[in-house]
Amino acid sequence: NNVQMYLLSDVKHDRMRIIAAIIAYDKLERKQIDAVYEYNFHGLLDARYAVSKGMPFSAFIHPLYELSKAQIKSAVVQVSKLTLSFDTEYTSGILSYPAKQ
Repeated sequence: NNVQMYLLSDVKHDRMRIIAAIIAYDKLERKQIDAVYEYNFHGLLDARYAVSKGMPFSAFIHPLYELSKAQIKSAVVQVSKLTLSFDTEYTSGILSYPAKQ
């Protein structure tokens, strides 16, 4: 889907992450920030929104050695969909928990 992603890994600490930048944090509106918090809790499976050094990212973070090929494929799909759906559906495209009641 033409989403530029990076896979970062740390063998020593058995961690990996797949990330994609979204938009500069200072360009976000309050409603977008609130939506990120809401959907991180209700609307996403394994990928989440995260912020580092003033840049919001879509991120999948997981232990490195436990990953299967199917999980990596799922992670790439989730990060891509989460990035592309920012400011519209805010979804990773896999699962959505019911809205808060």
